[in-house]
Amino acid sequence: MKQCCPECGHVAPLTAFAAEADAREALAIAMRLPGQLGDSVLRYLALFRPAKRALAWSRALKLLGQLATDIDRGYISRHGRDWAAPVDAWRDALHTVVSQREALTLPLKDHSYLYEIICRGANRVEAKAEQAVEDKRRARKRGAPEPAAPASPEAPTTGGPNARRRPPVTDAMRDQIDAAIAATKSSAQPTDNEV
Repeated sequence: MKQCCPECGHVAPLTAFAAEADAREALAIAMRLPGQLGDSVLRYLALFRPAKRALAWSRALKLLGQLATDIDRGYISRHGRDWAAPVDAWRDALHTVVSQREALTLPLKDHSYLYEIICRGANRVEAKAEQAVEDKRRARKRGAPEPAAPASPEAPTTGGPNARRRPPVTDAMRDQIDAAIAATKSSAQPTDNEV
């Protein structure tokens, strides 16, 4: 079945017009990506192009849809877990894949290599954070002093920097404490009947 373009009058099979709709939708998705990713994503998509023909718009749309979904979520699911994938991780991973074009077997079939690079990067970030926590724990275990919060003279503190501040002790409070101590001592004295 043939269709006619309403703008220019070009007559073509219906599938040609369907591809045009895919092209518009793919470009709309690419334009919604964060600014620094648009160019890198388009260069990355070129790695999916078969050697002797153009990348079909339907395929480009599918690939862009997968990427856009994961970029918007901020994480990817791989190896049975979710990996953090902020925009900077996407930018670095896309750059890495595109720069290794000569070493890759083209055309790419899926996003596996890109996602593996993101996983490795997230793993390095997690390892650094875990190492910092371990170093802090070891320092506490060895008794190394942690930096203390400055204490104000009117509110002395006990404990570490997270301890609650005690209110200042007034003369009236001291009198109440002394009276309570005296009452405790007098009631603790044995009577003649107890001895």
